[in-house]
Amino acid sequence: MKTMTSKEKIAYGLIISSYLFGFCCIQLGFWSDLVHYTWFQILLCVSIIGWHHYPSKSVFKDLLIFFGFAWTIGYFIEVLGVNTGVIFGNYQYGDDLGFKILATPPMIGFNWFLLTYCVNDQVKRWQLPFIWQVLLAALLVVAIDIIIEPNAIKLGMWIWENDQVPLQNYIAWFAVSLVISAIYHRQIAFLNPYTRTILWCMILFFGLGLFV
Repeated sequence: MKTMTSKEKIAYGLIISSYLFGFCCIQLGFWSDLVHYTWFQILLCVSIIGWHHYPSKSVFKDLLIFFGFAWTIGYFIEVLGVNTGVIFGNYQYGDDLGFKILATPPMIGFNWFLLTYCVNDQVKRWQLPFIWQVLLAALLVVAIDIIIEPNAIKLGMWIWENDQVPLQNYIAWFAVSLVISAIYHRQIAFLNPYTRTILWCMILFFGLGLFV
């Protein structure tokens, strides 16, 4: 069994403790206003992902290129979605993801990167043909969004018209995730040890939050 380095222990500790602290404060109501700092949690996880690969310039460059694509696609599709209602349906963002430009928080681009990167990193380990990797990753991203949506709405991260999430939203999520996942598997050749922990923390935070 591989012994974790001090760097890995620090990274795992930060991921797990920050999600646990957030769950106790936000979901259990000990400090509900902490939800307004959701953007910090996203940046922390993104930073840990980058921190792991920074020592290798070529690997870090590949990561930055994928981040650029994922952020740009994720952010601007949300700008179109919020301002037209055509893509995902009619919804508006609250203040939990930080400041907004064109009614859309730039932090949502980081969130698209984080979720698609972590899911695709896990799918890549199964060594499936390219098309199956992309399809499976997109389906898993949608499955996680289905878990996230009800609790995110309850916490005020975003608001849907008539408090109903339309099927259109999940179809759009699948299509966008498909494009980003295809870019991932063409661009990224390395694996990150922290993605599984980030995904499980994310799923448990939002999933268990529905029962408290």
